[in-house]
Amino acid sequence: MEKKKYSNTYLIVFFISLFCFVVPGFQLLSEEPASDYNTYYKYPLAFGIEYQNLLPLSRYVDDYGFILFDVSGILELPLKEIPQLKPLVRTGVMFTQGDNKSTDSDLPDNKYNQTSFLLGAGMVYSHRFSKIFEAGIEISGGFEYTSFPYLLPDNEPRSSTSLFIDCKFPVTIDPIFNLGIDFQPGIRYRYSLSPFHYFDGFLFSFGGAINFRLGDDPDISGAIRSIRFNNISLASLFAGMQSYYISNPAGFVSITNIEKYRISDVKVSFFQAGFMDSPTPAETIVELKPGETREIPIYVSFNSEIFTTEGITPLTGEVIVSYMAKDKPGSQAESVVYDLYDKTSLTWDDDRKIGAYITPSDGILKDYTSYILQAAKDKLLLTYNNPLQTAVLLYSALTEIGCIYQADPVLPFVSTQKNTQLVDTINLPRDTLRRISGDCDDLTVLYISMLETLGIESGFVTVPGHIYPVVNTGVPVRHFKKIHPERSMTLNVMGTVWVPVEMTMLGKGDFLSAWEAGVREWFAWDEMVESRKFYLTKEAQKLYRPVGLKKQKVDFSFGNSLTIANRFHENLASLSRIVIQDHELAARGSDQKTDYNKLGIIYAYFNKPEKAAQAFQKAIERDPDYFLAVINLGNLFFQTGKYSDALSQYVSALKYFKENETAPRLTYIKLLLKISVVYYQIKEYDDAKEYFLAAQELSPEETALYSYLKKEDQEKTRSQELAGYYLALQYIEDE
Repeated sequence: MEKKKYSNTYLIVFFISLFCFVVPGFQLLSEEPASDYNTYYKYPLAFGIEYQNLLPLSRYVDDYGFILFDVSGILELPLKEIPQLKPLVRTGVMFTQGDNKSTDSDLPDNKYNQTSFLLGAGMVYSHRFSKIFEAGIEISGGFEYTSFPYLLPDNEPRSSTSLFIDCKFPVTIDPIFNLGIDFQPGIRYRYSLSPFHYFDGFLFSFGGAINFRLGDDPDISGAIRSIRFNNISLASLFAGMQSYYISNPAGFVSITNIEKYRISDVKVSFFQAGFMDSPTPAETIVELKPGETREIPIYVSFNSEIFTTEGITPLTGEVIVSYMAKDKPGSQAESVVYDLYDKTSLTWDDDRKIGAYITPSDGILKDYTSYILQAAKDKLLLTYNNPLQTAVLLYSALTEIGCIYQADPVLPFVSTQKNTQLVDTINLPRDTLRRISGDCDDLTVLYISMLETLGIESGFVTVPGHIYPVVNTGVPVRHFKKIHPERSMTLNVMGTVWVPVEMTMLGKGDFLSAWEAGVREWFAWDEMVESRKFYLTKEAQKLYRPVGLKKQKVDFSFGNSLTIANRFHENLASLSRIVIQDHELAARGSDQKTDYNKLGIIYAYFNKPEKAAQAFQKAIERDPDYFLAVINLGNLFFQTGKYSDALSQYVSALKYFKENETAPRLTYIKLLLKISVVYYQIKEYDDAKEYFLAAQELSPEETALYSYLKKEDQEKTRSQELAGYYLALQYIEDE
């Protein structure tokens, strides 16, 4: 019973030690380390001294107790690629002292005293969880040579050899880089190679070690300085160019490897405290040879805080270089001083920079343009060109609030554009609206921003000393007369009609005057076209994305809604007279059905239904089988809400397609859909379905958008229903 109790005591001590030192360490294995401490703090070689107390887990010899301990020297050589793994060799001495517990025994107390000399090798796995804490496992084994100096000369040997195996669980504290202090519970197993087996079996071990490590502490400032900064060039930066600096160099840095050996994994970055969330990577160099110099571009990724600056802000940033030198990490930094200009500043070395100041997502502009649309909703024409109408409407609204052109008294655009080193100031659209004045770049940015807010494609033209906006009408160039009778009044850009608008005319003339002035400005540079540049807004903003804006309350007048509507109506009327007059002269001069059909379409566009009906009738009189005029007359009836008359015209035109196999197939499909739309409008859903299915059979692709027509309770979106409505308003003319 005593023997069992004695063994259990050692087992309890062992498991308590295991719980206190090993379990907490292995719990940390599931946690994500802050960094790769194992690699960062690796060392080439360590040597140390270890002391262990050993407690047998069973009694060796009856009537004897034993005190065992060993002292060893250790040499560790961490693997280069996996520093957590450390092969080791050890040599030491183990002392065993016996104590005769029996009072009636004549055995001497020191009979089983022994000295063992150990030689072994093994492997340690130690994971570093922080700068000062490691935990792991060590397995080693080897030989023992044991002498028994007091053993009586009987049949028992006075020396023996044994094998041993150790399994330890070291917990290490690293107060400094070159010193490790181990606490290590463990288990040892001994097996004698001689007939003397009294001391075979398991022992519980507990002790500690002190390890001295070679190498340089990577945390010591200046421990590794392999880089020389030759030159850092960082010009003044502009908050408005925030997105540009992410993918385009803001400057350059030149570095040299001053070592006699190569350095690797060289990473260069730039950091600006207060205006960056983290350093911006510049470049990674796989290897920098001894004495090699490299020039590296600096990229900058500012956060939104740069938009809070005003004027010029002097800043001090850091170029940071990290690298590996002889498998040791190094890091150096060099300061650089530069000026940061606020979000309203720029230089004109690239005209496309204006894209950064065009802000269609500004909530203030969205509120203002929405108000403008509401003000003129009863004056807008459903069938006339929407982009051009929008351009006219926005110009009218700016005129209403009193917005005018005013040259910059300090640095006019003509001066700053000629000298690309001069810093110009562009008012953001919201600021121009508050001031209700600006120079040509301010007004261009405002007007384009408003157009883009409403989804109208825009661009801008720059010539020496001037900039102005252009609007894409979306009309194919061959149909330029729908926009203006004179081809020279429009610009041909990629096959569509664009309209220039001279914003310096604000407060001086109507929209037509601004349009004419823009055209004159364009053609004035025909003999020096290399000085005239055209840019699409969307292309400019791919390179220079809009500046960041904080939400603000609207603090300027939107103008009188009635006055906006009236100004728009007047401006549109001036334009309509020119376009209508040209088509009237053409129709009367030729007396051809095609010209009367075009005249009818123009009348319909400008909401003159009576005159449009007369023009279509004249076209039909000249050719009763002229199905285009018949369809267009049906469109006109649909536009004015006369659905029965529209249906009558469509059905009449349908006869032509049934009698002529060579009739235009697409026009026939659209006619079937128009008939379906009319039936749906008057709630005769069965007939609507019949004509839709007939069109669908001819072209599933062309009819997909109008599938709601085939069933009364078909789920449909507002956009689908509008698509059907506008299909019925599509006027057709001869190509």
